[in-house]
Amino acid sequence: MAGMVRKLLAVVVVIVGVQAVGIAGGLAATPPQVTPLPSVTDGLRSPVRLATDSSGNLYVTDSRGGGIVRFTSTGRFDRLIPTAKAPQGVALTATGNLVVSQGDFVALMDQTGKELRRLGSGTGQFKMANGVVLDAAGRIYVTDSLGNCVQVFTATGDYLSRFGTAGFGSGQFNMPTGIAYEKISGQLAVVDSLNGRIQFFDTNGIFQRTLCSFGSGPLKLTLPQGITFEYSAGATPTLLRMYVVDSFQSTVQVIDPAGSGAFLAFIGSYGAGTGLLNAPSDALFDAAGSRLVVANGAGDMVLYGIGAGYLPVDTTPPAITLDPLPVSTLTASLAVGGSVEAGATVTVSVNGGVAKPAVTSGSGWSATVALTPGLNSITVQAVDAAGNIATVGGSVVLTVTNTFFSIGPVPPLLNTTSVTLTGSRAAGVSLAILNGTTGATAAVTYPTSSTWRSVLSGLAEGANLITLSTGGASESLVVTVDTRAPQLVVSTLANGSRSGVRVHNVTIAAVDPHLQGVTVNGKAVTLVNGSASMPLVLANGVTTLTVTASDQAGNSVTDGRSVTFDPAAPELAVVAPSDGSRTRTPVVEVAGTAPAGVTVTVNGVVATVSDTGWSRRVTLAPGLNTIEIGAAASSGATARLKRTVFYDADAPQAVIVSPAEDLATVAESIVISGAVEDGVTLSATVDGAAVPVTLTGSAFSLTVPAGLEGAHAVTVTATDATGASASTTRNLVVDRTPPLLLIAGQTSPPPAVLAGTAGRDATVMVSDRSGTLGLFASSDGAWSINLAGTPHDPATLRITATDAAGNVTARSLSAPVPTGDVNSDGTVTIADVLRVLRIAVGAVAPTADDYAAADVGPLVNGMVRPDGKIDLQDAILILRKSIGVQTW
Repeated sequence: MAGMVRKLLAVVVVIVGVQAVGIAGGLAATPPQVTPLPSVTDGLRSPVRLATDSSGNLYVTDSRGGGIVRFTSTGRFDRLIPTAKAPQGVALTATGNLVVSQGDFVALMDQTGKELRRLGSGTGQFKMANGVVLDAAGRIYVTDSLGNCVQVFTATGDYLSRFGTAGFGSGQFNMPTGIAYEKISGQLAVVDSLNGRIQFFDTNGIFQRTLCSFGSGPLKLTLPQGITFEYSAGATPTLLRMYVVDSFQSTVQVIDPAGSGAFLAFIGSYGAGTGLLNAPSDALFDAAGSRLVVANGAGDMVLYGIGAGYLPVDTTPPAITLDPLPVSTLTASLAVGGSVEAGATVTVSVNGGVAKPAVTSGSGWSATVALTPGLNSITVQAVDAAGNIATVGGSVVLTVTNTFFSIGPVPPLLNTTSVTLTGSRAAGVSLAILNGTTGATAAVTYPTSSTWRSVLSGLAEGANLITLSTGGASESLVVTVDTRAPQLVVSTLANGSRSGVRVHNVTIAAVDPHLQGVTVNGKAVTLVNGSASMPLVLANGVTTLTVTASDQAGNSVTDGRSVTFDPAAPELAVVAPSDGSRTRTPVVEVAGTAPAGVTVTVNGVVATVSDTGWSRRVTLAPGLNTIEIGAAASSGATARLKRTVFYDADAPQAVIVSPAEDLATVAESIVISGAVEDGVTLSATVDGAAVPVTLTGSAFSLTVPAGLEGAHAVTVTATDATGASASTTRNLVVDRTPPLLLIAGQTSPPPAVLAGTAGRDATVMVSDRSGTLGLFASSDGAWSINLAGTPHDPATLRITATDAAGNVTARSLSAPVPTGDVNSDGTVTIADVLRVLRIAVGAVAPTADDYAAADVGPLVNGMVRPDGKIDLQDAILILRKSIGVQTW
């Protein structure tokens, strides 16, 4: 059936002979001339709603991207404007500020993301704020999708009124989403999503009329989400067309909004590729570029040219070349040139000075530049009509007299002890070369009457001062040799370790006078004062950690570790010290707990055991110390933990006591607490952004809002009166997504062998009322258990998957096929659809019961195949079942 619907949506229908008396009193509208343009994906993850400013810049709310993505009028990524929570709707004020809906509040922000105020009472003003629009007077209108109303505010954000109630009649709503201001009539057009219609109101909230009704086909809407209007150009614009996004049908319906409305065309159809749509959520008519812009559920922005004069999408830098430059020259005026993409402008600068325009002709460019004695760096920049920039460059040495010589380019840093020098010379000039650092001289050869060459061997490690001289002139340069790899220390579990704990810490220290950078599993990390801290979350099986430090000379060193997650590893806990602690004393007491009968070692030495407690004193070396704690059970099972402790007798101390180590969490906020010595100033950051700290005596605390999922670094820095400082970091991995858990072959009576699959980050436990029957954590996610001969209660068999953060997915052996009846009232209705939509857009967190009832898609041969997530696909399938067009 979906294929038949998509074919219908691909047809462009032209309505002929409709007499239209429009809102603006114009002639009958005609179907638009549509040209699919390349999609825009750069910087986008999950686009939701759109807005534009007077310059033609496009603004896209990205619920998973952490803010609002701004693009230039040609589709080039410009910047990300961060938001406090996942953004939904967006509009711009006359001064260029942003009005952004974010769940239960709407914020007024500037272009940097600074929040100026929140509308009305702030947090809690809305149940779920969605579409945002401003009228001609600057008043702000916001749809509340769960409140089934539109709230109205002054231009400064003070609450005025609201209109609309839940229902199906005129002026009532069933999940309003998009909203637009029709400037000719001065009316508001509100998308009434679950009623499948568009309702018009005046700016006082008085109902005017309705266009479209629920269904599929012309002037029928199944799940409309967005609306936009197109006007004629000129001093006195008229309303031409209305565009309505239908997320369910994956298309945009073009309507003549005059009178009772007339269907004009469908734009787009379901699919992947240029001009195709997949669950679109909003549309915007870009008048400056004569384009229809659609926020697409596939993670991109789909554009269509409307008419013949549309602005094309262009994000490709212009092609430009620079003709080869001489190594040196004797004249202060140098002609340069090259090729360039037609239509681009070219500027040339020397040594970072003022850029001057070049002459362009066809596909070539040329300029004459003035050189100064010595090395001259020439930079050429091309800018095309879309604002895309490309840069090329080169260098040339100006020799002020023909009795002098010139030196060709020399690498600034070498990882060998020899280098070849070349250059030009005046006829008859001979050179002498001396390494002033080692006292060695080097022979010089003369390939031609105007060139010279010399191989310098035996260079010393570090800087070598090389002097070249003739009878009348001399010149020196420094050649730096670095043949040593960076010093790299990785403080984490030892290679080959096993652990029953999912989350561990990795602390890295790298030192090199020419350090280029450090990568962890191929991804660059940022060092602060030579060190970095990050979490290591173990997946099932073996997790590989590869840390590489490299310098600018090309030297590198790699530390590789393999750590195995073992759910059957003996329990082991470290009470003190906290991971990442700093101390001024050279001895630290390491203590913790372990089950009776387990042998505990600290740095390979057996610890003192008392009941289930253990301890061991460790002498520290100055700087970073890795303390390895091991546990060995009588069964042969082993487990390891580590503690990183910095010993510095002079640095101020600050210790994070709770949590004592990196952790994964589902919490919305986390309290970090610890202790600090007297007389120091304390500061803290979360992911580099400053946050307030409460200091009471020697104890401190701060609350970290754990917003977006992912890793977040909390760093506390203590600074004493001398300016010395020391930092400690705790990494928090926020994860609220329940793990995947599938059971294969659910039958009755229960089979002897149970099997299924789970996420690689989850531990699967099979249990009944008597306790645990099996524990699994396989590297490929597959699990199975043979219960034949094992006493168990089939009626209470339960399978659970638990991840590092504590998210749990539970299944019973007799778990029914997901029906879509989320609220368990016995019938699949719009109420179930609304719950699933709220989960899909991130408004609420799903429960295990939600997964059991709503994780339907995809359908394979009419059978459900749960994929471990609740998304728009599930919402659409349940909606189709609620209206009687889908069964399973």
